Amino acid sequence: MRNWGHDNEAEHPDSETLGPALEAQILDAALDLFTSLGYLNVTLVDVAVRASVPESVVAAKFATPFDLFEALYEQVAGDCLRRVLDGVDLAPNNFLEQLHAGVSEYVHALLDDPRRARLIGVEANGISRAFDAKRRQERRTFAGLIAQLAVTYEDHHIIHVRLPNLTYAGLVSALFEMVSEYASLPAADRPPLDILIDEVARFTKGVVVTPPL
Repeated sequence: MRNWGHDNEAEHPDSETLGPALEAQILDAALDLFTSLGYLNVTLVDVAVRASVPESVVAAKFATPFDLFEALYEQVAGDCLRRVLDGVDLAPNNFLEQLHAGVSEYVHALLDDPRRARLIGVEANGISRAFDAKRRQERRTFAGLIAQLAVTYEDHHIIHVRLPNLTYAGLVSALFEMVSEYASLPAADRPPLDILIDEVARFTKGVVVTPPL
């Protein structure tokens, strides 16, 4: 087994030889630190120590803590999107079934490991204007998925939304806050995920399907 603490630089992998397993080890260490210490309090040295690798190994792939954070954010957001799309695609051809499947995959993608929800729901706030714009765009993407799904059922008078762009964007933000709040609860106070999923799906249905008063 390679000793990453050895002083011989020839034994340290560079950015071209950093394999998927070692990169995953570094990203997991960074995820743990960002969500326990806070983004501003984490250095590359901290990540290297937590991952049990030299700092040079981390820096060869990620020049700054922001690079690590951005890689993690894109990994989590991308996984959420893929899982939601797959869940909706595999669900029966029924709006409520597809809605529940998409919500279920979204919740599990973020909360099977609550650190992921905390990373993109809490630690990503206020990093920079550019990053805030990236987060808004991610939410618009999910809002667009709901809108695309809803269009299929509008002709059947199932959907009652008069301002779809604003409504779906606000809905995604609200759902995201629900998931983030859940992740912030002490583990002993968290209800089973199935209960959260049913509640999120019920809330979404109430916004999208219920006729306006």
